[in-house]
Formats: sequence, structure tokens, C-alpha cells
Amino acid sequence: MTVTNPAPAAPTERVRLPRGKSKRWYRKVARRRKAARIVIALHDAGIYTPSRAHDRRIVATAIKADIKEPSETTCELVRNMLRA
Repeated sequence: MTVTNPAPAAPTERVRLPRGKSKRWYRKVARRRKAARIVIALHDAGIYTPSRAHDRRIVATAIKADIKEPSETTCELVRNMLRA
């Protein structure tokens, strides 16, 4: 029996970020969004625990998913999201 991945869902309509926030806020939100995309890619690759998500694996998974290489801070955020 072969298992195939279901077709990805249609993309949802983009929601604009609120105006008037500080640059720091926008960077934090962008980092969280990027980390969430990487967590989804890690789950698709069968990695569910932070102990198996080392920086090299997170970076490799991000590159495979066409996501720009994450920083150490983003890698730590990815592990924190996997813990939750």
C-alpha cells in the first residue's frame, strides 16, 4: 500500500498587515510566519519533536521548501513551536 500526500489546499486570500506598527513588530511577525512555514515543512518531512530539529536540518528543510535560510533565532523559534 502506498501513501500519497493529498493535494495542497488552495491558498487563502492574503490579509494585509496593520499600518502604523513599529519596524520591530513587523520583523517579529515576519519571523513568526517564516517559522510557522518551516514547522509545516518539518511536519511534512516527518519531524515532530524539537530534539530531532537541529539547525542544519531546519536550514535544509527550509531550503527544500523554497524558504530563505533561517537565522539561529528563527531556528530556536521553530523548536519552540514544535514544543507547543
